[in-house]
Amino acid sequence: MKMVRDFEEGVESMGHQALTKEAAVYPKEYGLQLQLEYTDPVCVTEDGEMIPGKKVKNLLKRQQESRITEEVREQRWHGKWPQSVFETAEVQAYWDVPVYGEYQELRADRVDNRIVNNRDEQVIPLEMSCPWVSNRDKKTSEKTMKYAPLRWELKQRYPGYEINQCNIILDVLGGWSKDLDVTLQKLVGSKAKGVLKKMQKACLSGTLNIVRTFKVSAAEELNQGQLRTNPASGRVEDLNLGTPDYDSLKD
Repeated sequence: MKMVRDFEEGVESMGHQALTKEAAVYPKEYGLQLQLEYTDPVCVTEDGEMIPGKKVKNLLKRQQESRITEEVREQRWHGKWPQSVFETAEVQAYWDVPVYGEYQELRADRVDNRIVNNRDEQVIPLEMSCPWVSNRDKKTSEKTMKYAPLRWELKQRYPGYEINQCNIILDVLGGWSKDLDVTLQKLVGSKAKGVLKKMQKACLSGTLNIVRTFKVSAAEELNQGQLRTNPASGRVEDLNLGTPDYDSLKD
């Protein structure tokens, strides 16, 4: 840092702009004060908390994400969440709206999406899930069994209509079965391949975000001495909790 500062003082006298000064201006946008002192640069928050230099990067990232989240929250739009109900004369689509049982008690009454097609006399409950790779086929059968009472309820509520439940299952690595290709062909026709690619991208992005979050939090706890690496298994263990049950996380 001292060599950088000496070099920049020289080039600044020649009319160039110092990078260290620019680096100090950027945190001010987030209410932080960066002190680039040799040999231990620190960052000071609005509350007066001193953040060591090695943690400044993570702090700035959290502050940036917090500002973006707040800006989106203040905007008057739905963001990534669709409206609860879309309705036309021929089709009604319900997003995350429960079905209240008129003919029986329903425990599983809230599918992800429900489409009522009055033109073709069809009701399509849509259920989506992103399980572990080895649990993909199991999850499909679980969703079908879980919503059997709901399908019966819809059959009574819409007499003469065909009830076709569609399970859209992509695993955490973006894989899907051949049955899903057929299902989406029936739902969206020629757009099926593009829809699958977008869903795959969403699954992979979510998985990557989880892994990144775990990596950052684990690194911080390792620095604080709360975690250790088991030399026998190579896995990270929490000193307060012991060895976690990794197999249970696959569900």
